[in-house]
Amino acid sequence: MTVWDDFVAVLETENELLRELVELSVAKQKQINDAQEVSRLAGEEQSRLTRLEGVDKERAALFDALSGGKKLEEWLPS
Repeated sequence: MTVWDDFVAVLETENELLRELVELSVAKQKQINDAQEVSRLAGEEQSRLTRLEGVDKERAALFDALSGGKKLEEWLPS
């Protein structure tokens, strides 16, 4: 795998985690009167957020490798 392939894979993982977080949020809203279920869903959210934080750091490191040391503003066309 190339750095570019790794970057794309990390973006896909990030997107999936974000989709899961949205689904959990919707589920919490539907279960708002069930404190135990809301608590369980919040625990799942926390797990996803912790994982997302790690994936985000990996994405940032891969972006730095791909960008050749340039900042995002310099890398993107004007």
